[in-house]
Amino acid sequence: MLTNIVTTIKPARNVLTTLLVTHKKMLIFICIALVISFCIMYQYSHDFNNSNFLSKTDEVLGISQILHLNQFSDGSMSLEGDTDCNLDKKTNCYKVNKSLVVTFWRESSRDKWLAKNMLQVFDEKHFVRIIMVHDDSSWSSYPNKDRFIWIHVNAQKKFWYIKRFLTPTILRAYKYIWILDDDVEVLFQPLQYECVATKLNIHLSAPGRLNGVDYHGITRTDKNFTEKIGRWTDFVEIGPIVVGNSLAWECIWKFLSPFVGLGYGLDLVWCRLMAHNCKISNATVQTTCAIFDVFEHNHLSNNIATGAAGSKEIPAYNQYYNDFYTKKVIFGPLANNLTAYLSCTKN
Repeated sequence: MLTNIVTTIKPARNVLTTLLVTHKKMLIFICIALVISFCIMYQYSHDFNNSNFLSKTDEVLGISQILHLNQFSDGSMSLEGDTDCNLDKKTNCYKVNKSLVVTFWRESSRDKWLAKNMLQVFDEKHFVRIIMVHDDSSWSSYPNKDRFIWIHVNAQKKFWYIKRFLTPTILRAYKYIWILDDDVEVLFQPLQYECVATKLNIHLSAPGRLNGVDYHGITRTDKNFTEKIGRWTDFVEIGPIVVGNSLAWECIWKFLSPFVGLGYGLDLVWCRLMAHNCKISNATVQTTCAIFDVFEHNHLSNNIATGAAGSKEIPAYNQYYNDFYTKKVIFGPLANNLTAYLSCTKN
């Protein structure tokens, strides 16, 4: 009898030992999984760039391939509507050899210069045009409305749209991004403007203001610099027209507050902020922002109606004012002569 009991106990002990070993392995696996999960979530909470987050996740998990945008092209995704984007034509889904023009309209925009001349100034071959409507107006009868992209969210403003719709993947698809208020009149050829900006490696800029109200005197055309194309400066105003390449706008997007719409305060810091915090080649405080005095625009308003509402948004960028606040200085001319400008005129 005793022999039978001992014989029975031995297999049971072996089973128990096996179970303990198995449980230990499971606990070790669970602990490892928890540590990995914690690392991923920690990194995510400190990284607003989705592509960086995904690449770090790949590294932690040892995944060699994952289906996300950065597998294709440079992580860009265009809004091109003239070509079919599908699995057989993936290249049609991202970067295009065009610039993006974005403007913000309401009912009163119909009779303004930009609404009447948008197609002529920004042609389809070189530009994709987005109209963001911020009231309850209907544009169904607008001439050639199908040649625009329309985004309609009532009661929102310019930078609310930019933060939510012009994400880095969209911005990367275009050469330049033009941000226009509805009360601007463009007095130059946009392609020539882009050509000069490219030759001089200017990341964020605006044409000189000829006529119309202004908040900042430095935005006015300075005749002392028209023969030298323009000025390097640490201030470019957010409106009524601002032009930046995709690198500049991708950088700016990261610092945009999601809680504001008019953008007041952003232009007080964005030039110096880009120079210090963005990895843009050859971009220093002295060579990031510029005003083109050889190109001009009119601001077709007698007053700035958004001043009161806009001033309430300025605290949104308080964290940057101490280190990056503009001094509204002119660092020097963009060129010694008009050679770059004239060469772009020939093109």
